[in-house]
Amino acid sequence: MPGRRRSIAIALVSILALIAIVVTGFVIWASRPLGPGERALEALQDGPELAVQRTDDSWLLFGQVAREYAGSDVSNGGSASARDRTGIVFYPGGLVDHRSYAAFARALATEGYSVVVVPAPLNLMVFAPDRAGDVMNRFSSIDHWVIAGHSLGAAMATNFVRRNPQLSRSGQLRAMVLLAGYPAESWDLSSDPVSVLSISAEYDEVFNRESFAETVGLLPPETVFFTIAGGNHAGFGDYGLQRGDGISLITPAEQQRVTVERIVGFLDRVLEF
Repeated sequence: MPGRRRSIAIALVSILALIAIVVTGFVIWASRPLGPGERALEALQDGPELAVQRTDDSWLLFGQVAREYAGSDVSNGGSASARDRTGIVFYPGGLVDHRSYAAFARALATEGYSVVVVPAPLNLMVFAPDRAGDVMNRFSSIDHWVIAGHSLGAAMATNFVRRNPQLSRSGQLRAMVLLAGYPAESWDLSSDPVSVLSISAEYDEVFNRESFAETVGLLPPETVFFTIAGGNHAGFGDYGLQRGDGISLITPAEQQRVTVERIVGFLDRVLEF
C-alpha cells in the first residue's frame, strides 16, 4: 500500500509538472507578439495637430478621448460635430502588439473620430472580449460608439455585440467594422440592429474564406462587404510578415488608406452625418 501511494504521488507530481511546463510555454509563446513596425511607432507621437495619449493600462487614445484623458476642455461649447461625438474601439488581431495599429487608428482620428486601441491579455482578445464596455463607460465626451477589430479581434468584437444587445438597441453602439474576421458559428447577430461593415483583402491567406462564407448569414442582412484589391492579412496593421499570409501587391499604408476611406464613407451613411 505505501508503494502504491508513492506511485500515485509521483504520478500527480508529474502531471502538475507537465501542466506547469505547458502553461509556461504558452505564456512565453503568447508574450512575443508581432510588431509594432516603425511606422506604427511614429504614429504614437502626440502633437498640436492630433492629440495622442497612452493610459496607465496601455490603452492608445487618439483625438477627442486623448484630450479628455489629458484633462483638456472637450465641451466645444455645444458645437462638437457628429464625428467628434463618435468613438471607435479597436480590438487587435491575435498575437499582434496593439501598437501595430497606431497608424491606422491615427488616420481614422484625423477624420474626426476618437479612437481607442486596447491591448489584450497575452495578446489574445479572447481573454478580454468585453473590454469595449470599459472604454465606453470611461469617456463622457462620446455619445455614440463603433466597435472594430482585426482577425481574432474582429471575432471578439462580434462576441461583444452578441453579449451586449442592449447597447445596439439603445443606439449607444451604432456600428461594427470587421477586418478579416467573422463571428463564430453559434453567434447569430442577424436580428441585431447594429450596422456592419466587413472588409477583407484579396491576397489574405490567413483568412478562412470557407468559414467566412458559412457565417455570412449570422450577420445583419444589410451588412456591407468589401474586398481590398492587392491587400493581404498583415496589411491592416504594421507588424511585418505573417506566417501563412499571401504576398501583398500594395503597401500597408495604401491598404490602410483604402480601409479608412471605406470606413469613413460607411459611417457617414449609417450614422447620417
